[in-house]
Amino acid sequence: LQRRHQKVFEEAPGPVITPEMRAKIGSICAEAVAKINYIGAGTIEFLFEDGEFFFIEMNTRLQVEHPVTEAVTGLDLVEWQIRIARGEPLPLAQDAIVCNGHAFEARLNAEDPRRGFRPASGRLLYCDLSYRQDEVRLDSGVAESSDVPPFYDSMLAKIIVHETDRPQALQKLRGGLAGIQLAGVATNRQFLT
Repeated sequence: LQRRHQKVFEEAPGPVITPEMRAKIGSICAEAVAKINYIGAGTIEFLFEDGEFFFIEMNTRLQVEHPVTEAVTGLDLVEWQIRIARGEPLPLAQDAIVCNGHAFEARLNAEDPRRGFRPASGRLLYCDLSYRQDEVRLDSGVAESSDVPPFYDSMLAKIIVHETDRPQALQKLRGGLAGIQLAGVATNRQFLT
């Protein structure tokens, strides 16, 4: 899900794409990168509408949303990217990769939903992102006393969850978001829940 061309939620697998369509898309994407002899981490983005998919772009790098893929595959894509850079073979072939369960990633941003999602800046007076660390993956680069300037990307943290099915993953995501404690800078936390 996007707002102003910025992703706010990512999920895997896509809930409206059948396993058969997912296999077809994966096959076409694998064929495309093989034809250009691309070796490395990358993402092919597409729009899916009315049962059809349309190519948007290829990003030749890991993207911010790579943890949802890691969650459903159990693979460390950063490690795999490093292996590729070293010239090492990957431990699994594409057809050996299995997806299990459902994953979400929500982006906690320094912005104020009550003011039209205007960017928020300031100093984090309180920051506790440790809630349910055993169940929720939280990637962040901020801590208490961090300055949040208005000049850069507004993302403060990514909250990533994985469960056996979509309803359970959504429940875990809501719990993880509810446990985030920040003060000093407006965020979209309430909007995300």
